[in-house]
Amino acid sequence: MQKTHKTNLGNVSYSSIGKGDAILFLHGFLGNKKVWTPFVNYFKRNYHVITIDLPGHGNTSIIEEEMTMEFSAKIIKQILKTEDILNVHIVGHSMGGYIGLAFAKLYPKTIKSLTLFNCTAYGDTKQKQAERLKAVRVFDMNPSIFIDEAIKNLFYKPNLSVFSKEVQKLTEMAKNTPTKGAQGSLRGMRIRDNHVSWLSKQKFPLHYIAGEYDTTIPFSTIKEQVEITNANLTTLTRSGHMGFVENQDTCIKAIEDFISV
Repeated sequence: MQKTHKTNLGNVSYSSIGKGDAILFLHGFLGNKKVWTPFVNYFKRNYHVITIDLPGHGNTSIIEEEMTMEFSAKIIKQILKTEDILNVHIVGHSMGGYIGLAFAKLYPKTIKSLTLFNCTAYGDTKQKQAERLKAVRVFDMNPSIFIDEAIKNLFYKPNLSVFSKEVQKLTEMAKNTPTKGAQGSLRGMRIRDNHVSWLSKQKFPLHYIAGEYDTTIPFSTIKEQVEITNANLTTLTRSGHMGFVENQDTCIKAIEDFISV
C-alpha cells in the first residue's frame, strides 16, 4: 500500500505491505522504491515489507542542500515509528546501505540485521570525494549525458545487452530524480563516516552482497571488510554494481536465507 508521511520538511512517499518480521529496503543514488518491486512481491508473503523514496528521490519532496546519511536515517526512523515497527531487517543498496549504516549507528537496538548490498562501509577516498563534487557541477550543466553513461557503467558490460530494458528503465528513473535531490545526496555521501571498525564491534548480524565486477566498489575491498567484521558474504559472479537486477534470484535467496536464521 502506497503511503505518505508528512514532516515539517516535506512529505515522504513509502509503501508498506505484508505481515510478520519487518524488512526495510533502501534504494541507491538516483533510484526510487520501485527498484525493489520484485523483492517486495517475494517477501510480502512472509514479511512486513517497507520501501521508501529516500530524500531527494522519487515522490519524496524533502530536499536539502546537503543530505547526510544521518539526516535520511532520522526520517526513516519516523516512518518506522508510524508503522509501529520496533525492530527491522535493513537491506540497503549502495547509497541505501550508507543510510542503513547511519541508521544502525543511531539506533542499534532497532536493527535485527543489516545487509549491505553493493555497498561499502568505508568512507570516501579523497579521489572519490573530488569526483562527487565534480558530479554536483555536472548536474548544473547537462545531467542527461552524465546519467546515460553512469547507469551503463554500473553494470558488468556483458550484462548490458541481457538487461537492456532494465538499463533503460533505471536511466529514465535517474533522469526523473530532481537535480537538487541528486546534488544534496552527492554532498551527503561525500562526508559520510568510515564504519568498518565500529561494525566489527557490533552484535547484530551483518551481510554483504557484492559483485565480482563492481567497478564502483571493488570486490577486494569488500573481502577486506568481511574479514575485519566477520560478516556473511554473498558473492555475485558475472555481476557489477546492480546486483538486484543482474543476479535478482540469487540475491532474493541470499537475503531470505540470511534473515531467516
